[in-house]
Formats: sequence, structure tokens, C-alpha cells
Amino acid sequence: MENDLKPIDIEKLFFWLSEEFLRDGSIFGIDHSYFYKPSNSIPLNLWGNALDLPIGPAAGPHTQLAQNIIVSYLCGGRFIELKTVQKEDKISVDKPCIFAIDEGYNVEWSTELSIKEALEEYIKAYLFILVLKEIFNLKSKNSDKLSNVFNNDGFIFAMSVGYSLDGITSPKVDNFIEEMSGKNDTVKKLAEDLILILESENGKKFKARINAEYPLERLKNIAKNSTKISPIITLSTMHGTKPEEIDKIVQYLLIEKNINTFLKVNPTLLGYQRVKSILHSHGFDYISLSEESFEHDLQMHNALQIISKMHKVAEEQKVGFGIKISNTLGVLNHTSLKGEMSYLSGRPIFPISLELAEKMRREFKLLPISFSAGVDQENVKSLLNEGIYPLTFVTDLLKPGGYHRMNSIASSSDYSFKRKAKLFVASEIATGEKYLKSSKSLEKYNYGKISKQLPLYDCFMAPCKEICPINQDVPEYLRAIKTKQFESAFKIIISKNPLPFTTSIICTHPCMNYCTRNFYDKPVCIRDMKFYASKKGFKYAVNALNKLSIKDKLETKQDIDYPGSVAIVGGGQAGIAEAHFLARSGFKVSLFEKEDSPGGVISSIIPKFRINKRFIEKDVELIKLLGVNINTGSSVSVKELREKGFDYIILAIGANKPRELVLEEKNGNILDSLTFLKQWNINRHRLKLGKNVVIVGGGNSAMDASRAAIRSPGVKKVTVVYRRTEKEIPADREELENAIEDGVSFRMLRQPVSFKNKTLTCEIMQPGEKKDKDGRKVSIPIGKYELLAVDTLIVAIGEEEDKKWLAENNIEKDKENKYFTNAKNIFLIGDLVRGPSSVVEVISDAKAVAQIILNQKNIKLDIFENNEPIDNLRLIEESARLDRGKFKKPDRVDDNRCLACNYYCLRCVDVCPNRANISIPYSNKNFRNFYQILHIDDFCNQCGNCQTFCPYEKGAPNIDKLTYYSSEQRFTNSQNPGFFINSGKIKFDDFGLLNIDSLIYRDGDRKIHNLKVLKKDGLYFIKNDCKSDLLFLEHILNYRREIFWSN
Repeated sequence: MENDLKPIDIEKLFFWLSEEFLRDGSIFGIDHSYFYKPSNSIPLNLWGNALDLPIGPAAGPHTQLAQNIIVSYLCGGRFIELKTVQKEDKISVDKPCIFAIDEGYNVEWSTELSIKEALEEYIKAYLFILVLKEIFNLKSKNSDKLSNVFNNDGFIFAMSVGYSLDGITSPKVDNFIEEMSGKNDTVKKLAEDLILILESENGKKFKARINAEYPLERLKNIAKNSTKISPIITLSTMHGTKPEEIDKIVQYLLIEKNINTFLKVNPTLLGYQRVKSILHSHGFDYISLSEESFEHDLQMHNALQIISKMHKVAEEQKVGFGIKISNTLGVLNHTSLKGEMSYLSGRPIFPISLELAEKMRREFKLLPISFSAGVDQENVKSLLNEGIYPLTFVTDLLKPGGYHRMNSIASSSDYSFKRKAKLFVASEIATGEKYLKSSKSLEKYNYGKISKQLPLYDCFMAPCKEICPINQDVPEYLRAIKTKQFESAFKIIISKNPLPFTTSIICTHPCMNYCTRNFYDKPVCIRDMKFYASKKGFKYAVNALNKLSIKDKLETKQDIDYPGSVAIVGGGQAGIAEAHFLARSGFKVSLFEKEDSPGGVISSIIPKFRINKRFIEKDVELIKLLGVNINTGSSVSVKELREKGFDYIILAIGANKPRELVLEEKNGNILDSLTFLKQWNINRHRLKLGKNVVIVGGGNSAMDASRAAIRSPGVKKVTVVYRRTEKEIPADREELENAIEDGVSFRMLRQPVSFKNKTLTCEIMQPGEKKDKDGRKVSIPIGKYELLAVDTLIVAIGEEEDKKWLAENNIEKDKENKYFTNAKNIFLIGDLVRGPSSVVEVISDAKAVAQIILNQKNIKLDIFENNEPIDNLRLIEESARLDRGKFKKPDRVDDNRCLACNYYCLRCVDVCPNRANISIPYSNKNFRNFYQILHIDDFCNQCGNCQTFCPYEKGAPNIDKLTYYSSEQRFTNSQNPGFFINSGKIKFDDFGLLNIDSLIYRDGDRKIHNLKVLKKDGLYFIKNDCKSDLLFLEHILNYRREIFWSN
């Protein structure tokens, strides 16, 4: 695969754009519904240039190629900061160069194109925007009402140059500035070319089909007299550039070039300690700064002198001058990107840069401030209200939704705000959990990636479903809820989940941690929606269970013989789940529970304020409806069950023996968490805990114990002691936050060593370099101690199985087969197999053992897949498509934010700045997805962003997806599965077909085939044996012919 970009020539650019729009109603994958037309408010006047909206893409990956700039404009970007050019063009950048899964990091800087190529890309984009603006009517109606305006197009191109006086005054860069100022001939030549294209047969056909007029007079005037492409320049200087040189460069641009200028200033102006303090206070303490780079960078007093001086120079020259915040913040690189340093962007830099803007506003009240540091649709109004504009962004556009996010930002900025600069307080704007690292702990959940290999085709999946241990069909039941089909929703849920109420309340919800909406705002409230559907759908339980039973799957409805009898020992969640699955499968099931009622740990241990017992009873009611025989207050042995003639015995007795806390001395009131919580649930008022309670442990049981303790009579203070940091704490974030909200205090990095005389001695720890099997840093002692006053010590460090009971019943675990034992047809499930685990994990055990037994009985019917066929894929596609890029707050009934990822993922399409991944609709019985992905090699510079956001942990779209190559050389230099057309120039023949004769194809196994292409009745056919991949190739040739046009 090539690292270098191959721009589209102007003729192909028009052909691609027009063909795609006429066929699909989109341009480079952006549907026309996202084309943004500003409202009728009066545009801004920025130094004599009308600006319909004060937002757009910052200089970066979204402003490098013509198609990037065009779609930025279509989605609402009106201030377009072009990617920086410098003397040393065609630079080589280490790849991948971007990592923006949460905060952004990059190691790229100026354009990867030559200056000549960059110039042509910018001019092509400018000319096409003039055309698109007119034919789609995307200009504000009030642009003409502005006075003292030289340019009323409603959009501004701001060129960006760097990085030294020598480089900027060099012939190459100087010619670039002159061309962009309309003083040379490139724009004339390209305008002439575009006029010929628009007046060609293809141009006329497009104009007739869309019923619009081209701005030919404007283009002809440009072809004759030229025009100013960019009236503004943004200056970037290298870190460490001397103040004297910055002074000279700005003066050169203002005086010699007489051009409106924004000077980029760096957050390092705040100083090392202040920047570090802001990062740490927002939870980004793992980001390391180089103090030395702060010392070498421009200092505040020098910056203030330069800005003050240039403000006066600009007034004298009658040109505009302002500052751009921010340039970049160099940090020590801790990502997988190459190099010692990388450049930070996104939400952690927002409060830093805003504080710098606050200081600059206090020094220079009327100085224009352009801002680019973590801008998105949620904070854009806060900035505009303070008179900070234009606003540009990069990191936000790199995330799922991509350019579609621009449309939402445009909408948020499209209002009549007061344009006067005001004093403001940065901390009052950059506030709330949005700017705290803890609000998105994506690293804890493997960045939302599923441990699977990205396939060549049919890759769409819903991470929420895939990460769920029982593969709950979340998008399907959310869709059923949305359409008020509650019986269907309930049936979908219980087809795989026999504990719908329990899991609706206390499930650890990995589905929500992996929800794609985490990259937008908040995950869909999946657990709450399950609860909502279960409450609404429970009245249909009998119908749902009948439809899910094995009888319903038979061709005839006659009675069937029960395939066997099963005894389940343990009436906790694992036992209930197993009883449900096997009863549904036609087995006679008896459940034996030693307590007075089934429900297990959830019923007896989980505090009542977390789950109401009546909802546990509803799950039990389901197995009663299935005919399960429930025996409570019954302690049975394996021998007794054998004697009763059960064919299968399943042990679901849990792991309820508390682990012991090892202390040098133990002298005081010590309880294990299970005993304490059980007593608390029976009657908390009988407990005598004293004033000070300490919980040892960091899991969910510790959080439950702490929250129960603080609700106990006489308790004044509850403290959780944990040996690692908050980042390593195993408790769910939700449970931790609930404990904090309840008033529980935490002492992190503390290891208890002794307890006597109501005093707990803890050794103070610090994070070590080594990590445990879960990737958490192992804490090491520092030789210091802390004493805590304790009346009652509650130990919550986990539980283990009752080995004594197993030994008494002669049961041994099979070391090689997870659920098997040394005895035939006796199985283990739940905590007995895996140790203390979540409810949904024990359900997966029950499902696995049910499947083992079904296989043994040679029952082939799948009792777990019961979804009704989707009747309209396009309906789902439309709904998901229209939500791309939009932040949406959760509703009380949160059924309207699911992105239907398993039907319409397209993350790789969205996040590619260059539009190198495109979706091809293709309905074929051999393919599961309605869309397939095609990668365009010419547009890809291997930045790595599609790999970052692809939900598959193994593989990458730019490597593993079917790829189109424009030449044999590019094909040969790559190993991607893909193809190139083995022809010369590919233009239309007399029949309206491209002259494609053959293509060379490398399949998924990397085998190469020479394929003959036939033409018949206006279509292409590949001579093949009806293989599905070749049929798809054939479809691409016919459906996306604009891709293959060449000169």
C-alpha cells in the first residue's frame, strides 16, 4: 500500500461528484440532507469578507485534498483553514500519524503534497464550492446586506504557512501566497478547465437533471481576471522560534504582503506548572509534558509585546490582525505513534487554551481571537457568546460521525449572537464532567474494540451485542420498543436472557461501555430500556414463552416426549437461568434451593436499595410458567439426586465462602461483606457497627457494603481502603460514583497490615512499573504508614467456592473442560466455575451447558435465536443515517439514539478525512450486510484513523478491506485484497460505458486472478463461476463507475 496521496484531477472530480449525486443524492458519501444552508441572519464581516457561519475545519487532515474541503463546506464549514504549506514540501510523515480515540494525538504537521499540488487542490475546491453554492442554494440570503465587504461569497479560505522567515520568503512559498492572492495564473487555468467541463455533455446532463444554473459568468470572470482565493493567512511557527523572527514574519505578512493575518499562539504561554496543573485537575495526569520545551518556546511577555506591536502595524497598513489559539501542545508520546513527542488536541486542551484566550482578551479587549482546541457542538455557543470566532476543529471530526458532526456544529452556531468581544472567565465555560477524563474511560474497555478479526466482507456488528456474554440482541429490542412492539421486545430479550428484570437493574452492562454513542455523548441507556421493555412486555410472558419453546419450532404442534429430567442444585441466578433454558427445551426440570426462596446472592446479599425483591420474583415467575418444579429449604446431595433418577445434575451452588484478609494482628469487630450484607437486609437496625466503619476492597461488593454501612444506625463515617489507585479499581464506575454520592470516602493506595484497639494500620503504597494479568499496575510499599480509627472492619476482597461440599459429594472439576466434572452428566455453572462473576456471565454459563445437553440429545433446533426477520433494512438505514454526527441527550425512554451498528456501522467511512472508505449498497443472498466497504488506495495516506475507530481489534479497513488501485504499480506495492483495471485511459465509449476490458484481482487469500470484463446491454459482466466476491466486483463496476474514470 502507498503512503502518498494521489489527488483527483478536475475532470474526474466533477464526474465523480455529479454521478454520485444523481445516483445516490450524496457527494463523497455525504447525503444531501446534511448539506447546510445558513439561516437568514446577517453574516459576519471578517475584515471585509462575508462569513455566513463562524465555523469550519482547522488546518489539518480535513483540509488537504479538494474532496475534503468540498464536503467540509457542504456540511456547514464556512471558515476553512487550509492545511499548512512550507518550503520543504512533499514531507515524509511516520504512519500511522493520528490517534484520536478520546483526546487526540498526532505526529503530522504540514501538507504531505507538494506546494504545487496543494495549490491546485485548494483552487479546485474553491471553484467547485462556488458552483455547489449556487446550484444547491447554500448561501445566506442576507450576504448582500453587509456593507464594506469585498467578498460576499459567505465562505472564507484561510491559507496557512510556516515555519520560518526564510521558508515563507522562499520562491516556492512566496509563489503560493501570490497565487492564493489571485496574482498569478493557476486559478485562471483551472477556471477555464472547469468551464469546459460544465459546458460538456456531462456538465449539461447534470445541470438538466438537477434543474439549476451554473455560475458561468463568475467563472468566466475568474478565468479572465483571476480572483483572490484566500484573503486571510494563518501563521504557524516552530516550537522554539525566537521572538525576533516571529516579529519579522508577521511584519512581512502585514506590510510586504498586505494580508489579513492570524498569528498562532501556543498554550505553553501559560507556563509548565499551570498547564500541568490544569491537565492533572481534569484527570489527564498520565499526559507528560516536556518542561524543557516550555522553556524554549515563546514566553508570555514576549508574546504580549509582539501582539501589541503587530496590532498597531495592522491598523497602519489597514489590514486585519488577530491571534489563533491554539497552535499545538507538544507532549511526551505515550501512544503507539512513532517518535518521542506527539501533539495533543481535543477535550483536555480546551480548558488550557480557553484560559490563554481569557488572558489575551484581558490584555487586548478588541483583538480578534480565532479558536481551535476541543471545539464541538456542545461548547460552540459558549465561545461565540464571548465574541470568540472564527472557530475551527479537527479532533471532533476524526471521530465517528466525521464530517456529519460539522452539520450539527453549524446548526449550533447559526444564530444571531452578540459579536462584540467580552471579558470572560475560562473556568466558568470549561466546566462539567465533559472535560474530566473520568467521564470517558475508554481505555478500561479496550477502546470499545471486540477481539475479532476484521473480515473482508460483512463486517457490520453491534459492539453492545458482541461484548455481551449472552449476545443480547440490543439493537433489535430497542427497535421494537421504538415501534411500541412490547411483546416482540420482551420475546427478543428473554430468548437469550431468562433474567430480564434482574439484569435490567444490576447488570454490569458491558454493552453500554462498548456502545458507539460513547464516541458522541453518552451511551444508550440499554439497561434502563430492558427494564422498560420487561415491565411493558411481562403481561405477554405466556405468549412469548410459547413462541420460544422448542415445540413452537417443530413443523407440527403435536406433543413431544420430554428428552430427559434435570436436577439443578442452587436457586441463584445461574440455577434460575439454567432451569429456564432447559424447561424451554422440553426437559422436566427440578430446582433445589436451600434458602426459603430462590434468588441467590441477588436476593439475600445485594442491598434492598439497589433491587426490589418483587422484580427478582418476576424472573422466578417465568420458570414457574415453564413448569419448573421449585423446591425451597432443600439441601440435597448428589447421591440423593442420582437415586431419584435424574438424567442430568447441574450444580449452581455459587462461590460464597469469603476470602480471608491476612493481617499481622486481628483484634476487633471484623465482618466479611456477605455476612454483613445478609444481616443488613434482614434488619439493619440490629447491627451495632459504631461510628467509624472501614471497608477493605475495591469491587462492587465493597461498594455495596460501603453504601449499606453508611445507611446503618449510628454510623458517622465510612471509608473504603484500596491498595491501588482509583483508575485500577475493579468496581463499575457507576457503583463507585454512587458510593461517592452517598458520602463514602476513599483511601487509595493503602494496604491494611494490622487491626487492634480499634485502629487499622495501613501501609502506604505507590504504583509500580509491573502490571498484573489484567494490565493494572502492581502497587509497591513506600515504607510509610497511616492509622485509621475503626469500630467495625468489613472485608470485601472476594469469595471462593465451597470445596468441602464438593469433596463430600465426590465432585471434582474437569481441568480441561470448563463445565464438566469427573462424573457423567453432572455439570458446573456460574460462580462455581469462574469465581464471583456478574449475572450476565452466569447466564452465559447456563446457556453453554444447555447447548451441551441439547447436543448430547441430538436436538438440532436453536432455542436462542428467535428474532423476527427485519422487514425493511432501508428503514433502519434511514434512521441511523440521519443520526450520524448528532449529539443527542438521553430521553426518559431512550429508544431513539441507537445507531443500529449491526445494520449500518460505517465508522471507517465516517472517520476518514480523505473519503478513502466508501460504502457500496449491495443486496445479495450471499452477503449478510446491505452495505459493503470499498477502500480507495489513491485517497489513503495510512493515517490510521479508520483502524483506531474500527470496532474490530484485529485488522484495519485500510489494510483488510477490498481496495481499488488506480495503477499496477500501486497494486504491486500493496498486499491488500483488491483490484486494478488493466486498461489505458478509461473514458466513455459510444454506448455510455467505460472502456474496461479486464481487471487484475487479488482475493482475500491474496491469490491473484486476471479477470475478463464483458459488456452487454449497458452493463459489465465478469466471466466467473458465480462466486460471490466476483459478483460483488461486477456490481462495483456497474454501480460506482465514476471511481474508475481516468485521463
